[in-house]
Amino acid sequence: MNDRVKQLYETAIIATGKEKQFATPNMHVAERFAVLIVEECMQINKEELSFAAFERLINRYQEHFGVEE
Repeated sequence: MNDRVKQLYETAIIATGKEKQFATPNMHVAERFAVLIVEECMQINKEELSFAAFERLINRYQEHFGVEE
């Protein structure tokens, strides 16, 4: 999993006060959740942007989150 996704997951745990409840993090669920959010955001962007702009945005997301196709 990408370090940024892990960091966001850990931040969410702390922000919700669930540090003790999630002592053994369910990282594969967190990763899938993050992927679903990003995919939905990308779908919204695809509907609003030109093809070239969308391709640049996809590349930027992939680079930022360390995602490979």
